Amino acid sequence: NLKFLNDTTLIKKPKYKPCMLYNAMIAPAETFTIKGFLWYQGESNQHNYFDYDKLQVSMVNLWRKEWKNEDMPFYYVQLVPFPFDGAERISLSLVIEAQYKALQHISNAGIVATTDLGHFTCIHPPRKKEIGQRLAALALRKTYQINGVLPDAPMIDKVVFEGNKA
Repeated sequence: NLKFLNDTTLIKKPKYKPCMLYNAMIAPAETFTIKGFLWYQGESNQHNYFDYDKLQVSMVNLWRKEWKNEDMPFYYVQLVPFPFDGAERISLSLVIEAQYKALQHISNAGIVATTDLGHFTCIHPPRKKEIGQRLAALALRKTYQINGVLPDAPMIDKVVFEGNKA
């Protein structure tokens, strides 16, 4: 891939590397004081659900290390329902499962459910305000100890199988 610089100089664009995104988007913010992280990402990770939880845990650990706060709040958004790879495929469900697995390994973290906010024909959910409100409610309760809001969605504690019923 070639790109012109100042209409006369030709430069070669580097190939994509994960560190490029970090260096371009996260590293410049490391000089700022922050209270915590709100994270909404994952659509492009639908095909690597098998290690999504490990990658997310590593990312959180790295960010907390860079901000020198190993217990900084990290709140994130469950992927919204969308048939990424077709209505009969299960990659979305497996990514969501990995997002919840990551929650078990990240201290001072939370996830907001979006099962009711997706749109079957649009990858970008139209109800972003509700997603923001759920993140705000989570931060208000967990970081600022403001009661009266219930941001957490129900989570399965255990499953009992009897015959063909769960």
